[in-house]
Amino acid sequence: MDQITTQTFLLRSDVSDVVSGSYSVQSFQTQTPNPINFKTSDKTSMTGVFQMNADRSQLILAIPCTASDASFQNLRYKDNSILIRATRLPVPDQIHLTYGEDPQTSIVVSWATRTAAGSYVVYHQDQSNNSIRVHGTSRQYQTGEYQSWFLHRVAIANLLPNTKYTYRCGEEHNWSDRWHFTTAPGPSDEIQVTMFADINLGGSLGGSLGAWKNSTDCLYAMSQENSQFIFHSGDIAYCVGDQVCWDHHFQAMQPVAATQAYMTSMGNHDVFPEDIGYLQRLEMPKSQYSDPDYYYSFDVGAAHFLVYSTEIPFYRENATWVAQIEWMRQDLAKAQANRHVRPFIIALCHRPLL
Repeated sequence: MDQITTQTFLLRSDVSDVVSGSYSVQSFQTQTPNPINFKTSDKTSMTGVFQMNADRSQLILAIPCTASDASFQNLRYKDNSILIRATRLPVPDQIHLTYGEDPQTSIVVSWATRTAAGSYVVYHQDQSNNSIRVHGTSRQYQTGEYQSWFLHRVAIANLLPNTKYTYRCGEEHNWSDRWHFTTAPGPSDEIQVTMFADINLGGSLGGSLGAWKNSTDCLYAMSQENSQFIFHSGDIAYCVGDQVCWDHHFQAMQPVAATQAYMTSMGNHDVFPEDIGYLQRLEMPKSQYSDPDYYYSFDVGAAHFLVYSTEIPFYRENATWVAQIEWMRQDLAKAQANRHVRPFIIALCHRPLL
């Protein structure tokens, strides 16, 4: 039995737009066809029988009615009922930020919608009403019987360093709430970073949603204390191939990751038995010679952060490991030459070195 409260759908008839509008489902069950109570946009109460499709994005309703019902006079009848198709509105969910190529001047906004939708971000400086609209891309992936939500990505550039912005994502009539972020400070500024790892949301290894909520509440409180960004050092949610677990993770992380860059490195539980969930949902900054799926670097404040994968030797071909080592040599040489500007070099990974 699956109970859901207050979900918003777009209501359309297969044969007419007479009853088109939005409605909120107070509760429904997703097993066999069940009676459903709902209200249309004009507050008309109706009861019908419905079935839901596999990804829970669409309801098919049979609304009992008679030929004397004035509101349905222009509709075709079959057995004194009318079939109405209701599609879930593509409200943005799983919103999270990552740094762009230059954390001082760029940010990437990512989110998911259950159905196809536009990929737009509207943003403005915190003390300004001059909004800028940016268009991005969306995609889906499939593995086994799992079909992902539509995954959206919008890159924002030409921002001012250490500046607070307000944004929302989505499309017309289906915008997210307003969120905010602050771009990275310059090399002369002190920084504070929130770091954590190995949180078991559930997946195929069990885990505890209650414990995960406690962890995210604690993480949110810590990250709000002048933290510039969040770093999750692998074993993101112990999903171990469970793709729905990834959906739950980004839903749980949204209050934190929608306001600060959420940077990661992969852990063993992120790539075994497969790595598609991690690679499809987390896109890190790309710089010269780096492979942002596995290793990358970025600058924030007085520090250069080098992120590398400890999992490559266990599941990738040797050429990828060799390429990572060569990239590390070049990146560290460049960072060393720049230590008069950024004196700190911080290496981040999942497994301990010793």
